[in-house]
Amino acid sequence: AGTGSTTGYILPHLPPLQTEYVFTDLGTSFVSKAKEKFRDYPFVRYQTLDIEVDPVAQGFESHQYDVIIAANVLHATTSIKETLSHVRKLLAPGGQLVLLEATTRQRWVDLWIGMLEGWWRFTDTELRSDHPLLSKEQWQQMLSETGFAEVVTLPETDGLPEVMTMQTVIIAQADRTTVESPSSGKGWLLFGDKQGVAQKLATQLRSVGEACTLVWPGEKYQQIAPEEFTINPNQIADYSRLLAKVTANQQTSIEILHLWSLDTPVIEQLSVETLLTFSKKASGTVLFLVQALLKAGCTSQSRLWLVTCDAEPVQGIKSSISGLAQSPVWGMGRVISLEYPDLWGGMVDLDPQNLSTDESVANLLAEIWDGDGEDHVAFRDEQRYVTRLMPSDQLESVGIKVHGDATYLITAGLDYFGLKLGQWMVDRGARNLVMITPQGFPLPAQWTDIPPQSEEGKKIETIQSLEKKGAKVIVFSADITDQAQMSDILEQINQLEKPLKGIIHGASVGGECSIEKMEPQLLEFVLGLKIVGTWILHQLTKNIELDFFVCCSSVGSIWGSQDQVHDHAINHFLDTFSYYRRYLGLPGLTINWGNIGAEAMGVAPSYVESLERIGLEELQLEQALSAFEVLLNSNAVQTLIARVNWGIFKQVYQGQKSRQFLVEIESKSEEFKELLSAEQPEILKQLQIAPESERMGLLIAYIQYEVSKLLGLQGSKRPSIEQGFFEIGMDSLMAIELKNNLEANLLVPLPDTLTFEFSNIVSLGEYIAKKILDLEIVGHAQLEPKKNEDKNDGKYQEVSANLKELSEQEIEDLINQELEDLGAI
Repeated sequence: AGTGSTTGYILPHLPPLQTEYVFTDLGTSFVSKAKEKFRDYPFVRYQTLDIEVDPVAQGFESHQYDVIIAANVLHATTSIKETLSHVRKLLAPGGQLVLLEATTRQRWVDLWIGMLEGWWRFTDTELRSDHPLLSKEQWQQMLSETGFAEVVTLPETDGLPEVMTMQTVIIAQADRTTVESPSSGKGWLLFGDKQGVAQKLATQLRSVGEACTLVWPGEKYQQIAPEEFTINPNQIADYSRLLAKVTANQQTSIEILHLWSLDTPVIEQLSVETLLTFSKKASGTVLFLVQALLKAGCTSQSRLWLVTCDAEPVQGIKSSISGLAQSPVWGMGRVISLEYPDLWGGMVDLDPQNLSTDESVANLLAEIWDGDGEDHVAFRDEQRYVTRLMPSDQLESVGIKVHGDATYLITAGLDYFGLKLGQWMVDRGARNLVMITPQGFPLPAQWTDIPPQSEEGKKIETIQSLEKKGAKVIVFSADITDQAQMSDILEQINQLEKPLKGIIHGASVGGECSIEKMEPQLLEFVLGLKIVGTWILHQLTKNIELDFFVCCSSVGSIWGSQDQVHDHAINHFLDTFSYYRRYLGLPGLTINWGNIGAEAMGVAPSYVESLERIGLEELQLEQALSAFEVLLNSNAVQTLIARVNWGIFKQVYQGQKSRQFLVEIESKSEEFKELLSAEQPEILKQLQIAPESERMGLLIAYIQYEVSKLLGLQGSKRPSIEQGFFEIGMDSLMAIELKNNLEANLLVPLPDTLTFEFSNIVSLGEYIAKKILDLEIVGHAQLEPKKNEDKNDGKYQEVSANLKELSEQEIEDLINQELEDLGAI
């Protein structure tokens, strides 16, 4: 940048809080003078740079700069091509190079600057045979050859006086697709698609020295080339055999990319049968792959990435969602991320408009190489999107009313919640209900023979109560995945002369099963129940003028939950399906229900209790139905209805891994704010007044005591201060309780990932002491002597040894006594 004249014109126009400006020059004297000249611009850094030498070797990071400005400098190098390659190495993909260069020879310049040796130091005589300057055309050619996709020169010279054409501004945009990375030594396993994405990925990876294996679906396991295999996608044994082969000599980590979902046809091309086939292929192969990784013990040294295309409603109701059949993969991914956080890499939804382009491949590699912790990412129109749960905006009322001269269809209509919805509709004026139940239900003529206290008897009683209010209730026992049966039901509805005006689709699955134990038959069953059943309803009614089409989903499909991968896979399909219908101009609403009670959810009371422990409090059914009414009468597409204690839930959700999904949700509780203003707890007082040499010992003893209480340990069973929290038996709920207890007694906010980031009592104590309490800590003694060591190293060691012989109450009394000795009481 020389004397800094160009920089002096630029800096005043840059936003200080959004800019990092790096001033460089070959000589240290110019850099030193620039520091003084531009001292009022704190966003400027200064560094020497010889652009003829690899910039990475000089301490610059590759592909990190959005704009590079060079004024009359690049021509003064020995090789223009090599110099431009170094510039390209600094520019981020899609970054811009702005050059100011003399492009017209002038004799007076040669006589003046030509007296300097540097003017003639060029050696690329095939380009510059007798003069250092390049013409505009030569610059354009060289830039195109060195990775710049677009080049513009200013000004246009036609009609301008000669004096205005001597200097040219050249703006060149770096190719968005060139992604370089030094070989990491890791392996890559790509489950390849037919669209060309995997092949381009492999080419790019191999070009920078990465080991890359491609896997294609086929009839059987077979190695078809040194780094290519086929496997039968429906045989888990083939996955296991593949992993054994690929990992046999792999000493480092493996990035695993599942791209088979990309071969799913767009939704408009799928029939009911092919929709199920391709949904099984996308979701089922993910299941087999994860199970094989677990069986092979590869979870700690592998990262799994799930890649889809147009499967997420990134642009709301303007999203075409042509990849709707791939959407269950996202539901599965959210569960995988919770059950196996060490294995999890992330999910990337590619832009359908440039699926197999070099730019798309570059975006995908950038997420894996240089990710920022986001694990739910999508690309549309050259923009990157990440997933966030957001508070609902003000909903717009659309004036939907329930009519007495219309018919309303409720699937799973005889479930507890289905009947409650039916009662709600009748109370709002509905007089014609069609309830579908998957199991055989007695005909009205048989109802008098059914015991009133039986399950069927109670349902009959509810139906009769609705009929007493003037409603006509028709019950069909049918399989909603059977297109012929559903067509027949819709035909009978048409004959009622009461037009179908609304559908509530609530067919539920339920049940818990870990990914490791999931049978493919169960996944196939639930995919058929929700995906095929939903699609049949859509196809049969898309030409009917409905007021609403409501899908009942769950909160788990939004953020995932363990042991319910099958349920969340299909519910995520429902979430996305409503956006698809809205894109078509049809009514569509998905409600993600939270904890609405054991009966409404069809689960055991113990399950409801487990939800409450993680912050999902029970929402009374009356409140749930009131919220349902608001949403039904609004322009909402997808909304969560739940009572959530965010303070607890966010801690559970982020207990093993920091996650960005909930960052927009405020979780600091009023209780914690009250704690901050409460009287200072005794342990905190004593930490502050204790001698510096005893503070760490006191803090460690206190944390050890809190952990012992949580684990129910007494006497000699106290936890080791160096053993990992989860190794000694703590679970995520205990970790949250420990965090809450520490916050309450130390009056400090602690991170949700506390026990994940600081894995044992010692590291946690050091973190709290130094980073949170800002205590002056003078080196502490070995708190837990190793075997055969002298235990008489000080007062704390005596206490530590004696604790082994004491009960929990005695330990508490001893701690209180220690506090008294320090002047606490």
